[in-house]
Amino acid sequence: MSPSSSFSQIYDTTNAWKTDSSDSWSVLELEDNAITKKLTISMPGRVIHSYGCDLVKGVKDSTDTRSSVLEDLDCDGTAIAENDDGKTEIVYAELKSTFSTEELRGALFQLIMSFAKMHGWFSLCQDYSIENTPICFVLACQTFKDNNQESFVINLLKNASIIGQNNFEKKILPRLLNNLGSGCEFKLSEFYSIGRYPFAQSIKDKKIRIYLVLSDTYGNPECKITLH
Repeated sequence: MSPSSSFSQIYDTTNAWKTDSSDSWSVLELEDNAITKKLTISMPGRVIHSYGCDLVKGVKDSTDTRSSVLEDLDCDGTAIAENDDGKTEIVYAELKSTFSTEELRGALFQLIMSFAKMHGWFSLCQDYSIENTPICFVLACQTFKDNNQESFVINLLKNASIIGQNNFEKKILPRLLNNLGSGCEFKLSEFYSIGRYPFAQSIKDKKIRIYLVLSDTYGNPECKITLH
């Protein structure tokens, strides 16, 4: 039995939020004032079971009310995808309307907390293994509003490198910008929210592929990416 089948049987009430598709799926931002409204993720050759933000939203009993470490944060979309060989991968996506280091850092934390909740649930499912399940994060946001904003971000990243800061601006964002659309791998232990706490070693050692995708022009409400 595939992990997605196990998940849909054990957490059967979530099936009301599930959409089944092939080769691609979409993530929608529901806030009225958002600029980035839609992310289309192409995944050729996969059967995709996708969910909106409801899947990981409002789970305080296993986060906020039991922990000061885990937060009840959610992402805009989650998908469990399967290829013809039966291989399962899980994708978490978050949309932001402003290119700012604060927004992107916060979005990454939302994705990490969403993963933590989903991993806890999946650990009860037959044939799920964190070691053998590829996991991807997709961060989608608007491109730079203008040259001034682009220059500001570039200078911010340069300063972070020069003064030796060991943070998102130095370790994470430059790699994502240098690999737009193609993504790059990070161990979860590289993130402060995971590395500083005694999480299971299998979680700390897990490599996550993270993609940053920008709109082709500022103001375009849709972002697109293909995951091979």
